[in-house]
Amino acid sequence: MNRLNSNWRQRLVMLLAILSLAFILFSSLAEAAPWSFAVLGDQRDSDGAVGINTPVVQAMASDIFYNRGVFLVLCGGDQIHGHHSSTEASLPTMYQNWRNAMALILDISYPVRGNHETYGEISSPYYPYYWDTCIAQVLTQIPQNGPAEEKGLTFSFANQNAFFVGMDEFMPDYDERLNQNWLDEQLAANILPHVFVYGHLPAVAVTEDLSSMAYYPLNRDAFWESLGIGGCQVYLCGHSHLYNRATITITDVNGKTTPPITQLIAGGGGGPLGPWDGNYYSYQKQGGQPPQPDVVTPTLGNHLENQFGYAVVTVNGNQVSITYYAGLPANAVPTSWVPYETFSYTITSKTLGLNDVSQTIVPQILSDFYPGIAINKKGSGTLTLSAGSSPYSQPITVSGGKLRVYGNYASAPVTVSGGGLATLHGGSLNQVTSSPAGSLEGTGTVFGTLTNNGNVCPGLYSGPWILNVTGNYAQSAAGTFKVNIGSASEYSQLIIAGSPGTATLNGVLSIDMQNDYVPANNQVFPNIITASGGLSGTFSQIVVASEAPNLSWRPIYTTNSFGLQAVPKTIAPQLYLLLLQD
Repeated sequence: MNRLNSNWRQRLVMLLAILSLAFILFSSLAEAAPWSFAVLGDQRDSDGAVGINTPVVQAMASDIFYNRGVFLVLCGGDQIHGHHSSTEASLPTMYQNWRNAMALILDISYPVRGNHETYGEISSPYYPYYWDTCIAQVLTQIPQNGPAEEKGLTFSFANQNAFFVGMDEFMPDYDERLNQNWLDEQLAANILPHVFVYGHLPAVAVTEDLSSMAYYPLNRDAFWESLGIGGCQVYLCGHSHLYNRATITITDVNGKTTPPITQLIAGGGGGPLGPWDGNYYSYQKQGGQPPQPDVVTPTLGNHLENQFGYAVVTVNGNQVSITYYAGLPANAVPTSWVPYETFSYTITSKTLGLNDVSQTIVPQILSDFYPGIAINKKGSGTLTLSAGSSPYSQPITVSGGKLRVYGNYASAPVTVSGGGLATLHGGSLNQVTSSPAGSLEGTGTVFGTLTNNGNVCPGLYSGPWILNVTGNYAQSAAGTFKVNIGSASEYSQLIIAGSPGTATLNGVLSIDMQNDYVPANNQVFPNIITASGGLSGTFSQIVVASEAPNLSWRPIYTTNSFGLQAVPKTIAPQLYLLLLQD
């Protein structure tokens, strides 16, 4: 019996191990698979008796839950009507009604406030009390990582390969605006390729008498610029009770023009439906700033009014598609939801290092989330590629700060320019080019061609000292090859092997002594550069960064190598006679 129990336990353990492995494999596959989220807004009723348009909200939640397979739901404000008078339901009752109607998708919903959530809100015992007690503390999935006064109101979170920012635009100090400094910090810290920012107010209004971010055009322009810099290609909002998609560019008062960014208004979640007069309002005189000499260019993509609806965003690798589902019958409680339109875009590059921040990316992030997406590293911070291995093969451009490589990224071509520095810490890259003012140093391997139009220094200043190239090395007249010498056996070495395994020399050779080392007379440092396929050309100039007293340097060129010899300096005869006379 004991043996039977033992066998049974062994089989159970084996089964659990198999299931665990299957789960890990499935999870890994799921991370790279297409996934979707829903966007809806303005679910309030017209009179505040209930607070929400219950039949429409229930129908929408049911369709999303049973038919769309979404991972999360973004709710863009005016979920409830707000409390104005004694004839209306209380705020807690309205919030409870909203939670009940959204029950099927409530635990994956991330709401932000609209202007109607501020109606009836109180400041004692703290502000905003009802939002906090009825939403932020109940929907525990809402992150509490916003600014100090906006916990549970403004927040950010990640899901798979996308970064989300939900913005509150109704704090007393930022009414019709947002906390721009906090948003800039969030966008700068993000390493995921897809960025979605959502709030309640449009940046450019489609209804003249409704508030928008155009009340404060300078703040709005700064917001739009930050979206472009941070890689956000679509801003999701509501407020007007219709669907409107427009591409907007803004040239601000300083003459800077943003990339085209889509403003998607999905405000047909249940509120009283309204028409559109066909105009965009880039400035609204009711606001707190005078007109500005900026240029706002909205271009209509599509529009739908007098129908309830919501959007579904699908992320598939570096591609995004957004489908708007419209309810039928029109202007009534929908019994079915049909696609009205789908539009798509593709992410081809990602800028990292905003605001001079330092960031770290593990190989799995690049493998799963960055296929087809190039990386632009800017700013004075450091981008670290962690230990491990990734087949990532898109270009990496380092135009500022440092790139540190600890892992195997042997398919990723790298260009270092503009004062940038790439350092190999035992890692590997592909097809590295140092442009003028760009530098490569360290120990590791470059696969393919290492092109030096800037600076290359094998090894680190205290060792290890060897840089390998599996391919060939080509130094132009603009390039500098730096040799660090720490002892007779420890000095920079470039080893070129593989096919073709050649080295072509030109430009400057720079020599620098480390740790106060002084070579002996006639000390030879062989094989500073070795090339299995042959060495051609010579350095046009030798620069000594730190002198060795009474020594000079003689280059040694052979068919397959380059080395140096420290030789005694020759003293001119006239100077020798002067020394004797002294």
